[in-house]
Amino acid sequence: MEYATGSLIETEPSWEAYHDNETHSSISAIDERSGETDPLISKTHPSATPLPKVQIAALLFVFLPESVTSTLIYPFVVQLVRSLHIVKGRNPASVGYYTGLIESSFFLTEAIFVSIWAHLSDRVGRKPILLFGSLGLVCALISFGYSTTLAGVLVSRAMQGVLNGNIGVARAMLTELTDSTNRDQAFSFTPVVWASGSTLGPLVGGLLARPSDRFPLFRNEFWQRHPYLLPCLAAAILSLCAFMVTVFCIHETRSRKGLFDNIFRRYGYSDSPAHPSYGTIQSIEPTSNSRTEGGDHPNSPITRNNLDADEEHLSILLTPRLLRVLINHALLALLEHSYLALVALFYATPIETGGLGLSPSKLGLLLGTIGLTHGILQPFCFSPLYRTFHPKNLYTTCLAASILAYICFPVINTIARAKGNSHPAVWVIVVIQSLLLLPSYTAFSAMHIFISNAAPSPGLIGTTMGVSQTLFSAMGIIGPSGTTSLFAISQEKKLLGGNLIYVVMCIAVSVAVFTSHFSLPDDSHEEITHRPLVSRSESDSL
Repeated sequence: MEYATGSLIETEPSWEAYHDNETHSSISAIDERSGETDPLISKTHPSATPLPKVQIAALLFVFLPESVTSTLIYPFVVQLVRSLHIVKGRNPASVGYYTGLIESSFFLTEAIFVSIWAHLSDRVGRKPILLFGSLGLVCALISFGYSTTLAGVLVSRAMQGVLNGNIGVARAMLTELTDSTNRDQAFSFTPVVWASGSTLGPLVGGLLARPSDRFPLFRNEFWQRHPYLLPCLAAAILSLCAFMVTVFCIHETRSRKGLFDNIFRRYGYSDSPAHPSYGTIQSIEPTSNSRTEGGDHPNSPITRNNLDADEEHLSILLTPRLLRVLINHALLALLEHSYLALVALFYATPIETGGLGLSPSKLGLLLGTIGLTHGILQPFCFSPLYRTFHPKNLYTTCLAASILAYICFPVINTIARAKGNSHPAVWVIVVIQSLLLLPSYTAFSAMHIFISNAAPSPGLIGTTMGVSQTLFSAMGIIGPSGTTSLFAISQEKKLLGGNLIYVVMCIAVSVAVFTSHFSLPDDSHEEITHRPLVSRSESDSL
């Protein structure tokens, strides 16, 4: 049941009706004499629609290069900075300033371009943007591997961020391939992909870095001059595979007539929806009782043109509900980026300067194992938890668990100083800390659903996902650089015994938990099936 201004429209209240091409029955009692309307919304919940498995699997594979690329450098970034000779003669802890700069350059450009790609995909279609990003990423990765100066490293890393900015487009496609009954299932796999990338990226980066020191085949001058090219080549091959999967396996979910459509049709690639019940947005004819504002245009359909008009109004996108969700998403992203940067720096920093002193290969194995564990557990955990517990309570509880993960850092270093980094007690705490990360993946799965449910209209799905990804990337500018710099300052100045960074991060988590408790919507389960559409008349009035 949907209310336009002064009118009643008998359509399915959720915007997933655009995908289903059908409306569910609802009952209304209209008092013609008083002009009042009393909606009686059916509370029945439809059974889950089967997921379009091939399309979902192909799209999830396209997600993979983003997480691999962002985590690839973590095992060797400290050694990379040292090899550039920019911290020679300085305190070893000062490496943190430059590692944060390199890591943040990726997210800076991703934040700038993610909304550009998302908005462009609403115009020309999703598939062309995915193709361009995957192919361009191949070149950016190879360039990074060849770089031997700080400027070259920063430019190449920044270009990776530009081309990974299309991840918001991929999330929009995932939303368009699902409906209210199966969206939680589909989004439960996105942390699995991130965990898989977080497994593969550090493994590749750690095991293939400096191959001239590890493999006889690579013991020559070329690989000694470019010690980090091999892991970049491996990641480039993965991105090339994602390009091929996009070409042959992924169908357009939001087609647009124009240059790109003509090119694809010329070479025999269809831009039809991947599933007849999902995909491109169709015109929906209201029932005979449908009215727009003031009844001026009875029976006018909600068409693609209406949705395009919605996209022109920023005020429609930034609704109070969506703004509250995005604020919480930004805080979650800030904590995630900060933690990943801190983990990479802490584990690679010598014990005497506040870290654990692991080599790139050991660090890669450790980070890869953590990602693999989360990837295995997440599909079995999220959907049952989400369906059983209140979404907001689930989110805040998972977020609060990261406080314990931050407390583990000084405990690990204290034991390592006394017993060495190979002592069993050190690795017991490392395992506990790794398990405490699992709730953060659950929190991200829940947040993705909060965001998709808060999208004002189907025509703004791509833009909404683009804005959320922009915030995620923007927090990647602040998080790594701020956290690694604070780590360096804490160790150099021995602030709180070198533990100031962990106190600050625990406070930041507490602020995020408090904010989510008071600002996230309480009706997330209901919103999946009962959130009203934004009608054309309401759009104009806004």
